[in-house]
Amino acid sequence: MKIGQLRDGTRSWLDVEVTNLSILGRLAPRLQLVLTMRTPGERIKTLLKVMQVDLLWNNELLGTGMLLEEAFSQFDSPRGLELPVSRRLIQEVTDRTGQQSQIGFQVRFNGSAEVTWQPNEEDPGFVGGVLPDVPTTIQVNGGQNTMNFSVPRSDWFSKVVAGLGEVDYIPLELFVPRGVGDHAWRKTLGHLGSAEKAYALGDDPSVFNHLRGAWDALPGAKLSIFDALAEPKRGEVDTLAKSLAGYLHAGRHISEQGADPGGFPVDHIDAGFALNMMKVLLSYTARTLEAARAR
Repeated sequence: MKIGQLRDGTRSWLDVEVTNLSILGRLAPRLQLVLTMRTPGERIKTLLKVMQVDLLWNNELLGTGMLLEEAFSQFDSPRGLELPVSRRLIQEVTDRTGQQSQIGFQVRFNGSAEVTWQPNEEDPGFVGGVLPDVPTTIQVNGGQNTMNFSVPRSDWFSKVVAGLGEVDYIPLELFVPRGVGDHAWRKTLGHLGSAEKAYALGDDPSVFNHLRGAWDALPGAKLSIFDALAEPKRGEVDTLAKSLAGYLHAGRHISEQGADPGGFPVDHIDAGFALNMMKVLLSYTARTLEAARAR
């Protein structure tokens, strides 16, 4: 997907898209950014003489690479850049990803290029002195040539984080059947969405608050959620659910002086654990209760 155009004033000289972002190396990690570029038409040739390419996230510079003497025509032409990056920066992006489905980045271009325009009789002239068939040097500045793109959260974990060799990333899909989407379930899923937002913002105690609200909103909470299940399964599942509810209740009581009596202060690891556990439990609850009613 095209993310922008390399421009000089009002003129466009290259269409730009990002086709891959991954990691290379473990001791000295580099982000590999693959750009596919082409000129807007067959009568334009663009040569990037010296071009600095910066990758940014949240106004932070993740890495910088260079394109030197790279020529482009109307045909797709991918170029890979290796951008040295630190593990700390990778961890910062990961910690602030939360449950967002996409992670936003920017590519910024600064440098010089040589362009050649070969018009036909119908082409209007360029304002600013780019003469037909004459290679012309232009300057590319980051203010006009900063382009936004996004990467799926799952790709960030599988192509970048897991590539560092410190973790294995296993994507988890959860389903809530539509048949149980009554008012109580819609309210529960609303609390779950608020918890995901709080996690993305780093508000970890609020994650616990919203998750407890999600559980309390379920039909039959707090004592009769699993009444449709047969014993002994009902008792075992009820005990498991109550354990998670107790964990959420203890972790949400935070004051400026620390945890209230019987509670504990939570961090981002706790919040991520609680969020994933609740999603699994909610999905299981919806599906097993629907199956029990269908029998």
